[in-house]
Amino acid sequence: METEEDKKKTLAEELNERIDELVLQATEADQIFVDKIKQPGFYSDGLTVTPVQSALILKSNGHNRRVSNPQLDVMIGILSRGDWKRTHQGMAFYKDGSLMDAQHRLGASVLTDIPLSPIMVSGGYDKEDNDAIDAGTKRTAADTTALAGIHDAALKCYMVNEWLTYEHRLNYGKPIVLTNHQIKEKVKQHDTALKAAISLADRVVKSCAIAVMSRKEIAARAFEMTQGGWSPVFAHTMLTLVNQGTADYDGAPTVHLSDAYRLDREDKAKHKLTTLQRQAMWHKASDFYAHKKRVTKTAVAWKMGNPVPSMTPASDIDQTAAAAAE
Repeated sequence: METEEDKKKTLAEELNERIDELVLQATEADQIFVDKIKQPGFYSDGLTVTPVQSALILKSNGHNRRVSNPQLDVMIGILSRGDWKRTHQGMAFYKDGSLMDAQHRLGASVLTDIPLSPIMVSGGYDKEDNDAIDAGTKRTAADTTALAGIHDAALKCYMVNEWLTYEHRLNYGKPIVLTNHQIKEKVKQHDTALKAAISLADRVVKSCAIAVMSRKEIAARAFEMTQGGWSPVFAHTMLTLVNQGTADYDGAPTVHLSDAYRLDREDKAKHKLTTLQRQAMWHKASDFYAHKKRVTKTAVAWKMGNPVPSMTPASDIDQTAAAAAE
């Protein structure tokens, strides 16, 4: 079985091999550029650093930190999705020209073959200055989102984080750790849809004596469904049935899903579900319910390691029938 140590070693080896390949492609102009930005006192707030130049910087650096899989995955995801933004914490060099900050950003550029652009670059720092980086209490995504003027920031950040991490696992087969900036920007982008999902969740909660899902989980599933293409009416119908523990046809998955969630909330050890399991079971059951399939409780279950079900309705599903029934 592959251990975390094996994964780190494999990723580090992959990065080092790619660095060696790109260094061979470097031109004299690339080397001049790298030497220039390493100089004490250098500063620019809008440079483009190419993958080849990133490789030169990492190759010449004598004390690269050990590669962190989650941190590198975050940066790879940001570059791959086109979510790169210039921030105050750019690339930095010590007085001796060694790298102070941006190792994982440079590594992501090397592995994705995507330039870091724009990026702030500065040099001339003392070795002691490194202790000041992120030394204070870090803000959460909710903190930064609230500062941007978004109402109900904590709940909306939770919903967006659930949606994006599930989507990343669906598309790439592995987890991701999102940055505060990523979450905040997605909340701002989808604020209207998030408000609608929260309103839908409140209607569901109001209609249930004792809901088996929390308000924030109901809101998260409503948001995921509507973002995936399910109609709000369909989402509301299914969420209501599951949280009431009822069904509108024999063998409906809504009852089995409700039972699984209820046992999980009762804190019975053998029935405990991870967040990912609860999400995957929901989207699996959504497809069953939309097709009016009669299923058993084992059919609704989802095991870790299996592909995660899609958040998007199948092309053969007619959601107008649910709307008419509502």
